Amino acid sequence: MAYIGPEPNPGQNREVDDISSSFNGSTTAFTLQVNSQNVSPGSSNAIIVSLGGVVQNPGTDYTIAASTITFTTAPASGLSFFGLVLGQQIDTEGTADGTITTAKIVDEAVTLAKLPHGTSSNDGKFLRANNGADPTFETVSGTTINNNANNRVITGSGSANTLEAEAGLTFDGSTMNLTAASGDARLTLIGTEGNDARISIVCDDGDDHIDQYNIRSNADDNSLSIDQFESGSFVERVTIENGGNVLLTGSASGGGNTQRVTFQNSGDVLTVRTAGTNNSNHGMIAFRDGGNSFCGQITSNGSSHTTSYGTSSDYRLKENEVLISDGITRLKQLKPYRFKWKSSGETVDGFFAHETQTVVPEAIVGTKDEMESILYKTGDALPEGKKVGDFKEYSTTEAKYQQIDQSKLVPLLTAALQEAVAKIETLETKVAALEAA
Repeated sequence: MAYIGPEPNPGQNREVDDISSSFNGSTTAFTLQVNSQNVSPGSSNAIIVSLGGVVQNPGTDYTIAASTITFTTAPASGLSFFGLVLGQQIDTEGTADGTITTAKIVDEAVTLAKLPHGTSSNDGKFLRANNGADPTFETVSGTTINNNANNRVITGSGSANTLEAEAGLTFDGSTMNLTAASGDARLTLIGTEGNDARISIVCDDGDDHIDQYNIRSNADDNSLSIDQFESGSFVERVTIENGGNVLLTGSASGGGNTQRVTFQNSGDVLTVRTAGTNNSNHGMIAFRDGGNSFCGQITSNGSSHTTSYGTSSDYRLKENEVLISDGITRLKQLKPYRFKWKSSGETVDGFFAHETQTVVPEAIVGTKDEMESILYKTGDALPEGKKVGDFKEYSTTEAKYQQIDQSKLVPLLTAALQEAVAKIETLETKVAALEAA
């Protein structure tokens, strides 16, 4: 007869196998066995236990859980043990939930009769009989799919227990189309087109204007491009090259992607390219303030191949103007030097920023002997009243160097030269008068 646990021994007192060899003064729980088979006394009152010749008090000195005896005090090493399981009707040992594994079950022991199944395709069970062979999944027939059409993706429809073929969501095995319900936007995922992988994004503003972009992975050079559909074809707008270079491209009349900004990790790190080749100043970089007001521009002449740097100087932006009358006096305060750069050893002519600042302060950016400031950043311990981005301390190793815009010296130089010319002209007049006398 099959059973779980040790073979039943009704009506017998049984001596428990000696466990004293496991006593070490720290272990309190031991497995009870009779003839090397686990035995469960049922309760602490169903077994007599003696340690070192002293009978232990059930429930106080020890407890029983299935075939495990747990002593309140760990038995000392070398202490003798005697245990006698009192006669009982049957040994039982509970099995904990989730402890029987598939390895404990004989292969093919679970029969079809133990599995809920039907006997025909209309029984609605998960499994159905298969003429004595392995059971098969129940076939569900008569399912309604609303709006069904080729390549549409099927979705559920909530509590209606029906399926919907989504018109705005299609997949034909290589291309997935996602279209907004209103039809004004679409995202198309194309696994490959030729050797390239592509994602197409289409936006329709409802006013006969459609924007379409491709995000394209180029298999030939391992670059990634964003293209815009323009005038019947796609024009490359952004390209990230395999080496890390980033190209921002515009279009030009007459064809060709000739307006381009390129960021490279070597050589000319930043290149700005214009489509203009005629004798005109073509804007390359424009500068605007936070209110989008124009501040200045860098332009290039497509014919002479020259570059101009312009800052706003329109009279309509200025007021309270007076002529410079102390040009020579202030000019004499400037201290031009011939000096050597510490880093390169190159010898050049120039000024010290802090000295020039006292004469033409608008030509200098920064403060003498200024150091980089350190601000609180994410992860720092923030004192009370401080937040990320607040001032923390000044660096003692990183200088914040002053800068000079030498073009700001031109007005002073011009005024000083005009004063000098006036003096020269006065002297020439006097000399001429003396010579004529």
